[in-house]
Amino acid sequence: MNSTQMVQYIKQHHNPDLHQDYLDHINTYSKFELQDVALSTVKSDLPGLDEQKVETYKQLDFNCAPPIVIGDGYIIDGYHRANVAQALNITSITAWVGV
Repeated sequence: MNSTQMVQYIKQHHNPDLHQDYLDHINTYSKFELQDVALSTVKSDLPGLDEQKVETYKQLDFNCAPPIVIGDGYIIDGYHRANVAQALNITSITAWVGV
């Protein structure tokens, strides 16, 4: 998936009004590849994480949830899903990884 397709993907699953800094970060990658990623290698800290959303997301079927998007070990989209996976002792997750 190229960066333009990734922007559309995130707008579909996240927010159609993405901040320019967010878009600039995505566009630093020429493409994104779907990979299994060890959660221990991902920086998933997010100040102000919505704990109620985390509790709701614990009911997700991770096989059906949109994959997390990662660039250089940082989450671009999917902080809540990554934190839920860690809370459920899931060690790896499918993610789009910027390359």
